Amino acid sequence: MPAGRKPLGISEQVERVPGSPGAKERLRVILANLAGEISVPEACAALGIEESWFFELRAKSLVKFAEALEPEPHGPRPAPPETLQQLRRIAELEEQNHQLKLHLEGAKLRAELAAAGMTRSARKAREQARKKPLR
Repeated sequence: MPAGRKPLGISEQVERVPGSPGAKERLRVILANLAGEISVPEACAALGIEESWFFELRAKSLVKFAEALEPEPHGPRPAPPETLQQLRRIAELEEQNHQLKLHLEGAKLRAELAAAGMTRSARKAREQARKKPLR
């Protein structure tokens, strides 16, 4: 007797998959049909659909299965593309950042001028000191 766990059946496997009860039932029936456990007429009866719709549903499912099993590139996944709203917000924040940098540079220059005594108020004070007092 081989060691290890007993493999789970289709129903047990499907219960572990996230999804609505209806989607899980369709998955269970399609997998049972693919495994040869039930025939196409039995699958159609279980789902309450016509054979043509069952074949289409099964084909779509197989395409999705194959897509999910495609190899993925190694490394981190690329970031999802940004939405138009996100791009607008980024542009808005970049403009705000630019304006704040300009205001900061202006404040630095004003502080340097004030430290050097080259502001308007400092000039006025020097001019007032040069004027002779009226007597």
